[in-house]
Amino acid sequence: MSTERQPAGIPVGGQFAPTTHSEPQVALAKPVTPFHDADGTDWEFGGDEYTDVYTSHVGGIAAGVTTDVREEGARVKVIDHRGTRPLVISDQTHHDSLDEAKAHAKAVRERASRYEHNHISEGSLSPWGKLQGHTPIAVGIDAVWTAGHGGFKLSPERAEEIDPAWREPAGWYGQDCAWAKAFITHHQEFLPFDVEHAHKEARKYYPKEYAEIVGKNPAKYGLTALD
Repeated sequence: MSTERQPAGIPVGGQFAPTTHSEPQVALAKPVTPFHDADGTDWEFGGDEYTDVYTSHVGGIAAGVTTDVREEGARVKVIDHRGTRPLVISDQTHHDSLDEAKAHAKAVRERASRYEHNHISEGSLSPWGKLQGHTPIAVGIDAVWTAGHGGFKLSPERAEEIDPAWREPAGWYGQDCAWAKAFITHHQEFLPFDVEHAHKEARKYYPKEYAEIVGKNPAKYGLTALD
């Protein structure tokens, strides 16, 4: 009986023997295009006759970039859909190029993803009584009010970033003066005018803590130097 093997592809017993290949399988990388970044970020594409809109969804946060033939550069809008209602965390920030805008949008999303939303609602207890309402200012920062008082509620992650020397219990910062400590610590989330006012209030009501905390590292709190 012959023991010769049949060449690959020749019928054996009514069947074709499988053809084998020794070449390794090579995974082709996705090309870097406006719809796929080198870091792996995918962008959906849309728009109209004037605009191109690029949107990337990761972890419940949508990063959007829009270019318009009627103007230079690109604009950014980032919306967090993880809470009870959508929260705009960066709105129409202008950048010189598409790549610059996309980089900013991804950075805003990465920062936001480090925080959780506050789990509060009308009727939740606060140091000033039951809440009558709240408005999200940023992820993990809510303006809150009761019948006789108000202030800001920080999520556990946000509260942990407040220096222990002037941290308030359970993340509640009253509207009288304590709010300033929250604004200074999370200055990236607020308008420059409001942050400037917060520094003035903190110097007035917490002079010792302010000098010890902000004075040691002004840049951390958005300052080039103390006044």
